[in-house]
Amino acid sequence: MSRIPDAYFDTDDDGNDTLIFTAEARTLDKLTRMTIEIEGGLEFGSPRSKIPNDKAHWYVWNHLAQEIAAMHAAGISVDIPFD
Repeated sequence: MSRIPDAYFDTDDDGNDTLIFTAEARTLDKLTRMTIEIEGGLEFGSPRSKIPNDKAHWYVWNHLAQEIAAMHAAGISVDIPFD
């Protein structure tokens, strides 16, 4: 699994770059919630989602969804620990 970067550049339609920080989107609570929603079949931005609909969360969601898909393709199940 690859590490989710601390920040990335997002280029808008006019070619302007914006630095997007992902730290707030990578908390344990957010990653656990994203995993539950991805495994439950929700798409990013779904009205049923409890994840904020912004670029940082979108980036982390997509990265995590790709990692989960790769795990499934390798026959690995995703275990979500609960307290």
